[in-house]
Amino acid sequence: MPWRLISKTVGSFRHPGRFAWNTAVGVALVVAANDYLFEVQPITGQSMSPTLSPDFHTTGSKDWILFSKWKPWKNVERGQLVSYWTPHDPEKISVKRVIAVAGDTVVPKDRASGQQRFPFARVTVPHGHIWIEGDNWRNSKDSNDFGAISLGLVTGKAAYIIKPWERIGRVGSDKFKSRSTVIKGGGVGGFPAGWDG
Repeated sequence: MPWRLISKTVGSFRHPGRFAWNTAVGVALVVAANDYLFEVQPITGQSMSPTLSPDFHTTGSKDWILFSKWKPWKNVERGQLVSYWTPHDPEKISVKRVIAVAGDTVVPKDRASGQQRFPFARVTVPHGHIWIEGDNWRNSKDSNDFGAISLGLVTGKAAYIIKPWERIGRVGSDKFKSRSTVIKGGGVGGFPAGWDG
């Protein structure tokens, strides 16, 4: 079987039209998969440490994460790690943890004092939005700075760590403790009655 594949590939070089067609189809499939199915992204910075890239601040070592991109705005749950277009820098994609979903009330705390903070003293997450925070809350620009974000900004859900080899595995959502206090309400997503997403 491998010999037949090599033979076809080598044979396509003899026929430029066939080679061009195969290349175009291959590139189109890769682009479509990257846009709609999955994407691999490195995690830089310290905002998700120690969950992701725990040694980035000392060695520069990055975790490479496989993100699911199939309808990433659907069924977003508390605890999931999501990638999203940052509201304060629209050219940048960042990764944070979902702390609260629509209908939940969040009581953010100041990073320095641990007390309730201004301007967001108490926030009810609106329909179609989520509240996100970095696991390393001392070094994270997140909803505590810019408020809840629209689900339309979400680009993917973290699924697996694929590199480095010693950290390969599923990205879990079970072991995290939010800095902010969350009062659950409205259930997962908190969508109005009759909404089918």
